[in-house]
Amino acid sequence: MYSVNYGTNVKATTLVVGALLLGFAIHGIVKHRYDLAYVAVMTVFPMSILASAAVFTVLGYEVKNGDIYVVRPIGRKLIARNVVEMVPDRDALAGATRTFGNDGMFSISGWFHLPKYGRVRVWVTDTADLLVVKSSLQTAVISPRDKDRFMAAVHSD
Repeated sequence: MYSVNYGTNVKATTLVVGALLLGFAIHGIVKHRYDLAYVAVMTVFPMSILASAAVFTVLGYEVKNGDIYVVRPIGRKLIARNVVEMVPDRDALAGATRTFGNDGMFSISGWFHLPKYGRVRVWVTDTADLLVVKSSLQTAVISPRDKDRFMAAVHSD
């Protein structure tokens, strides 16, 4: 497995949003423990957001027979088959518009529209270390820790 760095953006977003969600839950339990509906909304909803983001976080990437997989706590997912091109692009996410996904809680993942690449899938943990992968499945943006070693592994399989 090729590891990832968790960049400042992801760490800060996870810390701030996680603290807010946890604060809502604690507030709901402590201040309104006798109001079951309030406790349900103020604890279950924030904790389900936190848990959902956690199970979809990017733990790393795998390369097998030239295919690229993203590794998450809920398993691995094929993200690139028959890689056509891989381009290190530090500014790939510049001007990005999230169409569906997570913009920093444990990772940046989902569907985004990028001015430079159009509609792409993103599985990123460090916005300073981006790799754009074009394949027969889709265009994806990922952030493996050692891009050179990762790209060599994709080309050698």
